[in-house]
Amino acid sequence: MNLVEWTAEYIDYLNYHKGGLISKKVEGTSINCEYEGKGNVTYVISDKLDESSVSLVYDGKYVLVCLHNKKNVEIIAEHWEKLCINKDLKIIFVDIINNGQWAIIPYIHNKITEKGYVKKSLISLYSNFGK
Repeated sequence: MNLVEWTAEYIDYLNYHKGGLISKKVEGTSINCEYEGKGNVTYVISDKLDESSVSLVYDGKYVLVCLHNKKNVEIIAEHWEKLCINKDLKIIFVDIINNGQWAIIPYIHNKITEKGYVKKSLISLYSNFGK
């Protein structure tokens, strides 16, 4: 299973429990969803984050889905100042092999993390996942 397939199944799983999904359309490495009450949400999916994939989610209703690895966490930390401005952004780190995931909402996470410790905080979350 690749990350796009995992994300499509994850969306279906959430809909089964929460409901509200009106439509879901897979387009390459993104999935566009329409929800009752929330409107349109785009899932941007990237195994290996870089400047171009991260810059797509600076503004708007997005869920950024990436693999659970240290490099992706470091890329998020590098772009933190721009990511934490978007109130509607959620980032999901996925371990496909063990079918696990952990998520952050940068806007909220930024409010509870001491300034200057964002990278350390994210690396701590990464390191403790699955323990």
